[in-house]
Amino acid sequence: TTTELDAEANLTFDGSTLNVVGNAGVGIARTDGTLHVHTASAGSVTASVHYDDLVVEGSGNTGISILAPEDYTSGIAFGSNNDNDIGHIYAQQSGTAGSRFMAFGVNAAERMRIDSSGNITKPTHCAFSGRSSDANNVTGDGTTYTISFGTEKYDLNGNLSGTTFTAPVNGRYSFCGKVRLGGITSSHTTGYVSLVTSNESFIVHQTNPTNVAISGQAQLNWSHDCYMDANDTATVTTMLDGGSSDDIEVFGGCFFNGFLIA
Repeated sequence: TTTELDAEANLTFDGSTLNVVGNAGVGIARTDGTLHVHTASAGSVTASVHYDDLVVEGSGNTGISILAPEDYTSGIAFGSNNDNDIGHIYAQQSGTAGSRFMAFGVNAAERMRIDSSGNITKPTHCAFSGRSSDANNVTGDGTTYTISFGTEKYDLNGNLSGTTFTAPVNGRYSFCGKVRLGGITSSHTTGYVSLVTSNESFIVHQTNPTNVAISGQAQLNWSHDCYMDANDTATVTTMLDGGSSDDIEVFGGCFFNGFLIA
């Protein structure tokens, strides 16, 4: 009755609501945290003081179910006094198996999704692909030319701008590309493609252009992985030597692709 419950200083019942003031246990006298839901003992263990507001304990497989009807979501949100959606995890329910997924969010936006087949997508993960336009008479007598990739096929995090990729975070990045050159003659003896980063420059393709040229044209493919700090930059340059002037054309359709590995 109400009177009997009122006799406990930390437990009251007003006829419709049970109020617990302080800590409580379900299935056991509370031993861990604010609310301790206990099916059986997990052994000699105490919940971390950092994660003990709700403690669920069992002696075998133990878990929490968050159930929702079809075509609705069930999830957990993480927040603070200034932002109630710093992070979240949710599952999309659906009567159609192929429409179900799990999603992970940060700063109120979805950052990763696992679909019903196990495919993982990361819509804002750093990944880009840029294409170049024609550039005439830019190298040939030893001049180094920085290629501009002004046509973006995709740039998921906005990190490529013209000639320059800017790393959003510290990490290991994978790059690849293709450089197409025209106007090569027998006088051109040395050719380079370089990946130039803030920390280091890498010659990613070196050749005698006359050995690979067909009808005065050459296609130089390359790839390279490297570490970059946040805000470091990367550009792609090419240089041909041996000519009497800058008479080499960098064809449109050269590409520069990259993504954050880890």
